[in-house]
Formats: sequence, C-alpha cells, structure tokens
Amino acid sequence: MATKFLVISLLLANVLLYGLKLSSDPFPITPAEASTGPIARTDLPVITLLAELPAVELQFLASAQQCYSIGPIQSLSQVDQLVSQLAEYTTESQKRTSQAQVDQGFWVFLDSLENRAQALEFANELGSMGLTDYFVVASGDMENTISLGLYRDELNARKRQQALRALGFNPRVVPRYKTIDQFWLDYQLAQGSVSPWAELKASVPTAVQLELPCSAPDVEAESQQMHAQN
Repeated sequence: MATKFLVISLLLANVLLYGLKLSSDPFPITPAEASTGPIARTDLPVITLLAELPAVELQFLASAQQCYSIGPIQSLSQVDQLVSQLAEYTTESQKRTSQAQVDQGFWVFLDSLENRAQALEFANELGSMGLTDYFVVASGDMENTISLGLYRDELNARKRQQALRALGFNPRVVPRYKTIDQFWLDYQLAQGSVSPWAELKASVPTAVQLELPCSAPDVEAESQQMHAQN
C-alpha cells in the first residue's frame, strides 16, 4: 500500500515540474519568422526567364523576321518585275497603291467672267494687243477663266504677271498640282535570306526601301496546332 502511494506521489511531482517548465519558456519562434531580411511581395509582376518560355515562343523569338516596303514605284509593270526578282528571297509579298500630288508649276490666269461670250470677247481683246499664249477654259471649276500660261519656274510666272499688269490687267499666279497613283511592294524576307535591294534599286530609281514591322504570329494558335499534330 505504501509502495503504491509512493509511485502516485512521484507521478504527480513530475507532472507539476513539467508544467512549471512550460510556463517559464517564451513562445517558440521559427527561424523563418525571426528573419530580419526583406519580406517577399506577392503583388509584384512575375519575371519569366527565357529558359522558362514554351518552345513555340522561343521559336518565335529566334525567328527575327524582316519585312520591307519598296516605293513609290511609277507603274504596275515595274511592281510585277520586282515581284519576280524577289521571289526567291521572300515568303510573301503584297502590292498596294497610294496617291500623291505632283508639282505642275505655276499658272497665270485672269478670273473667270460671267459667261463664255464675255470670256471670248475679252480673249479677242488680248489678241488685238499682240498678246499670245492664252485660251479660255471651256469647262470644269475654272470655266470661263482666261489662262495666260503655265510656267515651271515661279520667277518666269511672276514676270508674265508684271507684264500684264503694265497693260492694265490683274492676273493671278497660283501653284498647280496633279494627283497621281503611286505603287508600293511590301514583302517579308525568307529566313536566312538577305535583301537584294542593292541590286534592285537601279531598276526603280525613284523608289526607296523602308523596313516595316512584321505582324507577330498567333502563338496560341500555333501551340494548339502543334498539340493537334502530336
């Protein structure tokens, strides 16, 4: 009986000592919680390393496609000739048309009269004074205007104007332009090819070659196509 009482007493004493030890120790802190280094942010953009990109995207980055545009070209026959000459260097090409205003010199004229009869009468008066190089515009926005000459050089146009003013007329001088079509050829250079522009530019002396951005391929569509093939 005494032995049983001694064993129970020893167990109670051990439990009491263990409880006192726990109450005296501070709350445990893990090494990660005690670190004084920078805190990781989860709201910053993720940086993807080149090695982590999918195979399709790596193929696109390595392609380095080059696209160019040649123009302005004066005729469609010249464009067709360039298409043939570029065939072995390109993966695709496309023609396009633009419009441009070409300088036509300077026009000397007298403002239009009320009707054609008055314009013809005024023109006969100019002829009786010994003037030449004139005619009456018969149609269009400038109908019944009396044209007094078209000059490439502005200085010559101004001389004509001054000579007519000395005779009592008041002619005007305006620059003239003509709208024309111009042609361009856009093309994409094939992989491993070099643009042959140095050999081509002699055949189109009015044209230049400009580098253009190539349209990026649809990476997602290419990826789906690859999976379908696999």
